[in-house]
Amino acid sequence: MSLTNTYEDAGLNTLLRGAAWTPPTHLALFTADPGEAGSLASEVSGGSYARVALGTLTTFWAAASGGSISNANVVDWVKATANWGTITHVGLMTASSGGAMVKRAALPAGVPINTNDIFRLEAGALAITLD
Repeated sequence: MSLTNTYEDAGLNTLLRGAAWTPPTHLALFTADPGEAGSLASEVSGGSYARVALGTLTTFWAAASGGSISNANVVDWVKATANWGTITHVGLMTASSGGAMVKRAALPAGVPINTNDIFRLEAGALAITLD
């Protein structure tokens, strides 16, 4: 996953200047790379799509180890009631809609989501590494 430009600056300001940090609260799905700017233009919409809430961050994320952290459990989106397209990226967001993108990740391969499909991330699939 790559930090967006906005959160690269926010991270530096938090670490080195003590500025407030808005943690991510939701996961979003995209049909194209939202880029370093964190564009929401290719976020899935319609067909009952909604971002998934992370809930309690200390239980969503497994404990960091060796400079890496990942989701502790399976994450399922709602069942699609229309075609969502081919999912290529996942984004960590600061709100249930709108908001800012903190990080984005490309999937190893695009996943087509059609009517009645459920998009799933297995435990450990969403890994963030800092080096």
